[in-house]
Amino acid sequence: MSRTNEDSDVMIVRIALPDRAVLLLQGLLMAEDGLATLRGQAGGGGELELWSTWAQEEDLDDWLASLPGSLELEVLGRYAFEPVASARSGA
Repeated sequence: MSRTNEDSDVMIVRIALPDRAVLLLQGLLMAEDGLATLRGQAGGGGELELWSTWAQEEDLDDWLASLPGSLELEVLGRYAFEPVASARSGA
């Protein structure tokens, strides 16, 4: 199931869940010190991102599977973070 990327150690997991569940998910994630960072916000169309590392992919998948069904969380996909070169960097 692991899909590593030679150019990036960072994995982004796209998820969907109801706005009412975002705060609960944030609280549960805070208890998992260093597992992932949640990006996005309630009212953002229900799609959020969990940023983690490929090395923690299995731990993150296990944690997601352990969440209560009442959260109605759905994993939409995952991909490697690819930084965009800025014009300032000369790239």
